[in-house]
Formats: sequence, structure tokens, C-alpha cells
Amino acid sequence: SSVAGWIAIFQEDDAELKEQALQQLLLSVDYAWHEIAEILPDLEALAEEENHATAAALASRVLFHLQEPVAALRIAVTCQQLFLLNDDSPYATALTQTALDAYIGLRQDKETEGLSIEQLQPMVNNFLKVACDNHKYQEAVGIALEARLPEQLKSILETANNDIGLLQYTLR
Repeated sequence: SSVAGWIAIFQEDDAELKEQALQQLLLSVDYAWHEIAEILPDLEALAEEENHATAAALASRVLFHLQEPVAALRIAVTCQQLFLLNDDSPYATALTQTALDAYIGLRQDKETEGLSIEQLQPMVNNFLKVACDNHKYQEAVGIALEARLPEQLKSILETANNDIGLLQYTLR
């Protein structure tokens, strides 16, 4: 089904109607992203100028579907809409991986367009916590090593009760 009606309502001046349209478009974005992409510049402007969370979430998901994960992450981070991506959806997985790659790059003194360590730190901390909670210590160790995070590495090893296999993995 088409979302053309909701797109038309989004373009109205009434703030309540606009918010209702954004909510409906967000529910439909995974199958109607190609239609919603037509208003992407308006969504980005609303998200960035007014720090509008729903517009940011919608713009981020459209950018994800357009295969622009860095841009999707940038708008989510700019508007502080990281949503602490804990689910296994393709969107959450892609943004988390993009955030980890960008964070590691920044920690290794590589430039990452429009992102900062401070913006990405909450996502990285959340990833490390979730990995440890799920006993995925090798993933956490790998990120801590690549990102040059000695305190987090120490914490991960302690959380794993200094498991000899994990220590050997870390040394390799």
C-alpha cells in the first residue's frame, strides 16, 4: 500500500498532523522507504534544525535503505537518536557495525565524516556491555583491542573471570 497520503499530510503546516504523519511513516518505512525518500531533505532539515526525534528516526531508516549507513548513523547521532540498538534487525546491525568501524577509525586517528568519539561512545559502551552480558567476550575483546581501550579490555577480562582461553585469544 502507498504512503502518499501520509506524505501529503506531513507537508501540511499543522504540527499535530505532521507528527501523526511521521509516526505512520515510521511504521511503514521498511516497505515504503522508496516513497518516503522523496521527502528525505525535508526530514533531514526537520531533524537537524528542530532536533525532531521522529524525523531523525525516519530519515535514518530511509538512509539505511538507500545503503548510506554512515549518513544514517550521522543523523541518528546528531539528533541523539541512537535508540541503543540492541535488536537483531538489519538496521540495528548495520548502524552498530558502522558506529564500531567509525569509532575504531577515530581512535586510530583516522577521519570519519561528521562523527566524533563523544557521539559514538555510548553506542560502543552499550555494544561492549551487551557482548559481555551475552558471554561474547571475544567480540568485546576484539573491539577493545582495535579501538585501543585498555580499561575496557581489563574490565572484559575481569568479567570473564580471567578465562585462560580468552587470555590466549587476546594475546594472539
